[in-house]
Amino acid sequence: MKLFEINNVVIDFSISVNNFGCIHNEISGQYFEINHRYANYETLYSNLPLYYDNIDELDDGIYVWMLLTCDDDDPRMFITQTQNINELGTKHSNIINRLNIFHGKEKIFMHYAGELEKEKNNVKMNFSSGSYMRDIFEDNIKMNDLSIIEYDYRKCYINDILIYLDIEKYNGLNIKFTKNDNETLITKERLPLKIEHLNLYKESNCEILRFYSLIEGKQYIENRIKWQRFYYQANLYEINKRKYDFLNPPERPAFKFEGEQF
Repeated sequence: MKLFEINNVVIDFSISVNNFGCIHNEISGQYFEINHRYANYETLYSNLPLYYDNIDELDDGIYVWMLLTCDDDDPRMFITQTQNINELGTKHSNIINRLNIFHGKEKIFMHYAGELEKEKNNVKMNFSSGSYMRDIFEDNIKMNDLSIIEYDYRKCYINDILIYLDIEKYNGLNIKFTKNDNETLITKERLPLKIEHLNLYKESNCEILRFYSLIEGKQYIENRIKWQRFYYQANLYEINKRKYDFLNPPERPAFKFEGEQF
């Protein structure tokens, strides 16, 4: 997927999503499958604040951030708090999407993106963003391969961010960057799924299925794969049955295991 024109002008305003199955979404021995295909993002965004340039005012927690220039505005650091590993409504692409769709920003230039963790006056940051920073660092590697002298791009990027954050209201914050960007701050252990998250997803038109054991969850996933394979093979059969009279229709799975609606 091409995200940028030359010089990091964003051209893709669509939303990327995490596809974590029910075996990853556990609350007190119950497992939840979250289908976000028909999610109402206007409802979702209205419950997930989008901050900018106010790290000092944030509650303790884990966030994603993007330093952007939108249209003719000055550069701003946009920030949204992560709820859990599903990141529904809180990914970097959601920041871009809501600025474009709900704030009318048509030209968005991305300087940098990453994650941050705030604990009291301590702020830990990184450049972890699979959608937006991976290509940039891969380009850095290619440029170092072509250069006689290797250049530490990450150090340069950190200096840029620290200069941007060097303002009076942040003087009381201890801002540091992680040693590398390989390990995300957003993990299931640090950000467990909560019932209030599921209630918000349901309000936002997500379909949620509940399973009462890990075995049920695995059975659902296995059964879903069987049905997906069946629908694919049935479609091929319908396309080709008149051409090849030796074809037989695919066999339907024995049953359809769906789980309980949340």
